[in-house]
Amino acid sequence: SFQQRLATSQAGIAMFLERKRESARQDPAWIARQQGKVEAAIATIASSVAASSKAAQKAPPSLGEIACGCALFWLEFRLPEFRWRDTHAGLKSWAQRLESRPSFATTRPPA
Repeated sequence: SFQQRLATSQAGIAMFLERKRESARQDPAWIARQQGKVEAAIATIASSVAASSKAAQKAPPSLGEIACGCALFWLEFRLPEFRWRDTHAGLKSWAQRLESRPSFATTRPPA
């Protein structure tokens, strides 16, 4: 859902920006809290994907699914330590279907 994507994005961006600060000014405890939020949002997205029916998975993605996919792919690009594909097999297969769509494949950043 939009709320899951928003939680993932906000906490992920906050972590990314905090790490851009000089190391003496970074707050490891704050970063750890944001990391927990990202991990919780990933788990919630994974649960939502697992709860959807097989028929719905073959249908065109909803706006919420597109938003969740964008958030997960951004995490993979900017914060690769979140290895959500390794820890959530169902989410991995869902993401592979989503990113195989031309609209995702043509807009993916280069590796």
